[in-house]
Amino acid sequence: MSNLTQSVGAYTATYKGVDIGTFEGALRQNQTMHAQDVRASRFGDTVIDGVYRGSNVFQVATIKEWTEAIRDTIWPFDEELGNTGIHGRLLTDIAGALVLTAVPGTPAVTLGPATRTYSLAVLAPEHNAEVTFGTEERNMPIVFRCYPAITVATTVAVHYVDT
Repeated sequence: MSNLTQSVGAYTATYKGVDIGTFEGALRQNQTMHAQDVRASRFGDTVIDGVYRGSNVFQVATIKEWTEAIRDTIWPFDEELGNTGIHGRLLTDIAGALVLTAVPGTPAVTLGPATRTYSLAVLAPEHNAEVTFGTEERNMPIVFRCYPAITVATTVAVHYVDT
């Protein structure tokens, strides 16, 4: 069977070094590539090419537990839930490492990645972190924006690293 059609198995996740618990379903990475359209007047509005302009990466999960780590994940702005914290900070200053690790004994260990690390993940701007209060199970869809790590010595922006 092709690697493209196989299930790779479960992953665990830590955020800022703390296990963020049980998930419903799979963790999902969303990627968006950006490009500037190239048009030529002789072809009207027909796009004849594109100039690559970067990418954005998001990690999506449905979290099933209500722990301190989850509360810190959905409210990274202040130590007290509900306090808006210091305004004007860069999101990369409150971001942390999101590390996905393949569960031992699953095909993910060999099909990979065994570990994927997003060094600058934070609750995505404009994402509505929904928390259930009631007798239903507490499923919380969470979207992390994974900012790229950028070093002064290079022009490469790195969204994640696989090992």
